[in-house]
Amino acid sequence: MSQKVKDPILDYYRKIIKSDYLHYGYWNSEEELKVENLHRAQERYIKHLISLIPQGAQTVLDVGCGVGGNALLLLDKGFQVEALSPDIAQQEAFKAKEDVPFYLTKFEDFQTDKRYDLILMSESTQYIPIKEGFEKSRALLNSKGYLLVSDYFLIENFNKDSVLAICTHQKNEYLKAAEEFGFEIVQSEDITSRVTPTLDLAKLKYQEYVLPTLELFNDLLVGWAPIPYKIVKFLARKPLANLEKQLQLIDSHEFVKHRQYMIYLFVLRK
Repeated sequence: MSQKVKDPILDYYRKIIKSDYLHYGYWNSEEELKVENLHRAQERYIKHLISLIPQGAQTVLDVGCGVGGNALLLLDKGFQVEALSPDIAQQEAFKAKEDVPFYLTKFEDFQTDKRYDLILMSESTQYIPIKEGFEKSRALLNSKGYLLVSDYFLIENFNKDSVLAICTHQKNEYLKAAEEFGFEIVQSEDITSRVTPTLDLAKLKYQEYVLPTLELFNDLLVGWAPIPYKIVKFLARKPLANLEKQLQLIDSHEFVKHRQYMIYLFVLRK
């Protein structure tokens, strides 16, 4: 049986930004860093991916489907869409989207007799082991079917000790495996500069809301309960150090040092 999970960070992110999408935005250079512009950029992102789907592809499997925004837009564009995710919070979000079949499972554990014209992986590639991901894609695609991948990858000179090296595939290793499993690149696009404003917005909101809240909590404890404050400060030293490390994940300058956000359209040749 597939392991079912709940990603609390993704669920928190969804509730904070109140969006139908969990992925990065595809920003225009002149756009201001505002949440409403993030919503527009996120919709522009999936519309851009849909524009890359080859003519004739009708059946789509949305892998790591988030809360359904991508699937619903695909459905609205006339595609026959099915979706899967191992996240139970995402399953709950899909209950209101009865027109899209949803499977609560990991991609590599997914079992069906159906075959698809195209598999979409929008920021889900990083969670799927490379070999298992290509094996399952081969098994689920029709002859000369397509794999559309949009995700960030580690660049060649990344720092292995960086938090940005976690849960991310190395680009060259991924492309080598794609070739070995019979997937040929039809189209590729580097959209790093178009997506990193999402990180800049996240950092801005952290500085505007989260940091002042932490500072207020610190000041209140110092003034009202100095002894408990010392105890809390001692107990929280490791979590706070970890938080500081995790903040690199929303630093766009650090991102471009280690990662490259790529779109790949593959066709299954053999």
